Amino acid sequence: MEEKDIKINRIALVGNPNCGKTTLFNALTGAHQTIGNWPGVTVDIIEGEYEWKDRTYHVTDLPGIYSISPHSADEAITRDFLQNQAVDLVVNITDASNLKRNLYLSAQLLELGLPMILVLNMMDIAEQHKIRIDIKHLQKHLGCEIIPIVASRREGIEDLMDRIRHSIEHLEEIPLIIPYDEVIENAIGKLETILAGASVANVVALRNRILERFESIQYPGVSFPDTFEVEFRKQQEIIRHHTKMEPDIVIADGRYGFINGLIREVVYQDEAFGRTFSDGIDKIMLNRYLGVPFFLFVMFLMFTLTMKVGQPFVDFINRAFGILLDDGLTILLQNLHFPLWAITFLAHGIGVGIQTVASFIPPIFIIFLCLSFLEDSGYMARAAFIMDRYMHAIGLPGKAFIPMLVGFGCTVPAILSTRTLENKRDRVLTILMNPFMSCGARLPVYAFFTAIFFVNIANVVVFGLYLTGIVLAVASGLVFQKTILRSQPTDFVMELPPYHVPTWNGVFMHTWHRLKDFILRAGHTILLVIIVMSFLNAIKTDGKFELHPSSNSVLSEVGKVITPVFHPMGISNDNWPATVGLITGVFNKESVIGTLQALYPYTPETPDSSITMKDKWIGAFRAFPEDFHQIWKHHEKAVVSQPLQESVRSHFPDANTAFAYLLFILLYSPCVASLAAMKKEIGTRWTIFSFSYMTVLAWIISTLFYQVTHFFMNPANSVIWISFCCLLLISVYFLFRRWGSSMKRRQEGTK
Repeated sequence: MEEKDIKINRIALVGNPNCGKTTLFNALTGAHQTIGNWPGVTVDIIEGEYEWKDRTYHVTDLPGIYSISPHSADEAITRDFLQNQAVDLVVNITDASNLKRNLYLSAQLLELGLPMILVLNMMDIAEQHKIRIDIKHLQKHLGCEIIPIVASRREGIEDLMDRIRHSIEHLEEIPLIIPYDEVIENAIGKLETILAGASVANVVALRNRILERFESIQYPGVSFPDTFEVEFRKQQEIIRHHTKMEPDIVIADGRYGFINGLIREVVYQDEAFGRTFSDGIDKIMLNRYLGVPFFLFVMFLMFTLTMKVGQPFVDFINRAFGILLDDGLTILLQNLHFPLWAITFLAHGIGVGIQTVASFIPPIFIIFLCLSFLEDSGYMARAAFIMDRYMHAIGLPGKAFIPMLVGFGCTVPAILSTRTLENKRDRVLTILMNPFMSCGARLPVYAFFTAIFFVNIANVVVFGLYLTGIVLAVASGLVFQKTILRSQPTDFVMELPPYHVPTWNGVFMHTWHRLKDFILRAGHTILLVIIVMSFLNAIKTDGKFELHPSSNSVLSEVGKVITPVFHPMGISNDNWPATVGLITGVFNKESVIGTLQALYPYTPETPDSSITMKDKWIGAFRAFPEDFHQIWKHHEKAVVSQPLQESVRSHFPDANTAFAYLLFILLYSPCVASLAAMKKEIGTRWTIFSFSYMTVLAWIISTLFYQVTHFFMNPANSVIWISFCCLLLISVYFLFRRWGSSMKRRQEGTK
């Protein structure tokens, strides 16, 4: 085999957020993708390969950034990757309809002298806006290959792959020389004279090494002579004196001046289209009075669709899988004379576990689908912009709202997405607030209880729980800002991408990746929990085995010991399964349902021996359209079997008690996966703090709700518990203030 047949060329994709970088990555690599992690950091990377004309190309999709100046973790990682990794070619993707904003990063990359191709993506949108780009003129000024494409339609992809191959075979490293302010150029000249004779590693041109120092970009392992340091500080003061600005600001102005002049020469737009369709919509969407109500309406609509469209599918899955994996498998195993432990393991463990996991898929899929649609349409960026003013009130920049929106899907990626925030204080505060957002894992639990206790107002109750989480997140953020995390928020700068109709391929791809990750992450845990709980509930304290739930099983004894802690929020001694559900919920919030289904004593409906398995399946399919009709006519049917409903109602005497339980599930400790992500991002101490704070707060809020709603049943007892909760809240606040003052003194002492 020839060497060229086995050589793998390495390519890095770099670009601004919302430029279509990931779409291009998918167009190049198809299904040949892997998700990894750089050693020592918590940023996921996506890598893939493709073959083109007997060559293999390894592609790395770097985080979307606006510059390589290290103001955020994403920018630092991209900078370090480009410097330390052996990359044959940098493919810089830009949005052709917003070239002025995208070229700042392009200019920085070209200044480094890296071999690069500039890709003008979204040429279709540029044409719609009557934007014409003189590509040959632009190519002459930048000194690199420029390829126009429409990644979403795969237009120009083959041409791009040809140019990638050609560029790698004819590598050129020609740095872009941008003329800066005279005072900057004089400083560069004097510092170059010093470095020219010094033993400094020639990683990039000396000119760009000096520019990096002025922009505070420090590469590890590179030292400078003392004479350089003295002259450098002198030149800094000269620049400040002459320009009245910091050197990095003067350099940025120089780049933007170069870009503005270049845009005037190569980009032409019909003045009639100077105001775009997106600008017209934003007059409403970004209105200070209409923006927030519209956002809340969008969220309410999303949750309503999730409940009304998802519930019939959940009902159907419960029927179909119950017939096949629970009833059918139990009858089969009993006819084959399997022992009780085997029936418990196979039918009530694995069978019910698969049924439970499958029933989660419809609502989770719908909420992920809605989030993907909103993100790809450009609305999510507007939501962050709208919330900037409110986020500043709790000491955070507007972009901190993006991880919180992601948290409605899953807390783990939401925690990881905080890496786009510039300073650690903002990241810590955002991560502490993030678990208050109701992730997709809590939704099945909400659906389970609302189907029993709030049949006709299920969507309102679920929306209320989501809103409660948001309110308490804001309240906690205000407390943290005034006590343990005192600081001023950073400025918020974010590009608002133009509105566009999302591609179904892109939306479903994002939804599928999220759903698959959710199932793989949670499914095996739920299955394991149901199996273990079924066995622990079947083993009695005397060591004997019993198929039906027992009041003296091993699990019941554990639950009975812990349950008194939850008496103030309405959990009675005989409702110990609810306590066990809270314990298993720390592993995965969805596991609460599996635990309750495994532990609550209820007698399944006696099957009619004259009805065959085939008849049951036909009945399940016939009931499916009827479920849709009833739900949309506001006559929701419960998706929980009647015997199980009765058992749940017997342990939760009224709807308020059930809602207090849901409040605890909403607020208490995030799942183990989220705690692990939290530990990697902000350390063990903050993770323990989050676990403790949220669990204590959950107990306080649930207890307050229960005692207030049941006040007249036992006024004296309610007064005691309400007073205790209020006193506990006040104590926590002053404890935080003392802790915050102690942290501030230590920081000042360090300085």
